[in-house]
Amino acid sequence: MVFSTRKKSDNPIAALEAELTSLTERRATIKTKLTKLREALQAAHNARRATLLEADLSDEQAVARRDRDCRDAECALEGVEDALNELDRRLADAQVQLDQARDRAARDAEAKELGSLIDALDTATKNFTEASHKMIQAFGPLIARVPNVAWGFSERVSTLAESLTVAADELAVMARTHVVGITAGTADICRPAPPPEPPPPVPEVERQRLFALENVKWTEPSGEIRYARQYSEILIPVSLVEGAFRKHLADRFDSERARKLIDMHGLQHGPVAPELCADIEASGAPSGIVAEAAEPSEPVSWVGAARVGEAYAR
Repeated sequence: MVFSTRKKSDNPIAALEAELTSLTERRATIKTKLTKLREALQAAHNARRATLLEADLSDEQAVARRDRDCRDAECALEGVEDALNELDRRLADAQVQLDQARDRAARDAEAKELGSLIDALDTATKNFTEASHKMIQAFGPLIARVPNVAWGFSERVSTLAESLTVAADELAVMARTHVVGITAGTADICRPAPPPEPPPPVPEVERQRLFALENVKWTEPSGEIRYARQYSEILIPVSLVEGAFRKHLADRFDSERARKLIDMHGLQHGPVAPELCADIEASGAPSGIVAEAAEPSEPVSWVGAARVGEAYAR
């Protein structure tokens, strides 16, 4: 039985893929048939057992018929199992050939692309060499009429241009050697590393505008630690507001107490030393109360981003 006939195709990869699909479908059909034959063999064995245990043993024809049924079922099962083994071998062979064809196509495409890049480098090197020669020739008349030009200026530029040309030629030779290895299957195809994935967007955090009664610090949801100096405006996540009020580290920015302290000290800005800051999130009492404690009760104002203080020696 012939399972598949491979024909020449302009696209060997497509032909191999089609053959692999056909073999896979045939295998599924044979597997279904194999299951039914195994069930039939089991039924034949059960029938023969029942005949030997329950029927008249003098009926030799009945016993022979059961034996013949078992042999037929076993023969059919062996034939299908053999076909399935051969089909698995052909599937493995087709998969290997498909992998080889894909590898060859990838290598041919890479060699062609590298060849184009090498040709472009050769053209650019030739153009650069001609242009650098013309440029260096143009130095002579100008250098003779310009004072304070360093001695050996033209020679140094010529050496630099020549070194660039040599480097380009060396790179082209290395690339051609790599193309030979790719074509022969002895070199791996190299690809530049993909660009790193952009960081996930920072989730928007609901904030409340407060007035700092002490030098304070807190941790953002992103893990960043922020610092703010005493008598400054702060914008902290709403989840930290209750703790700031409870520890008397901050008040609402539009409260009466905040207004009076701003009148007395002004609205402060700038960095603060981290070791001088009370942690809004830490348990325990703050480092020192600087203003009269009072539960804020006035309306809340919502504004933009929090002010971040950088450390300095206070």
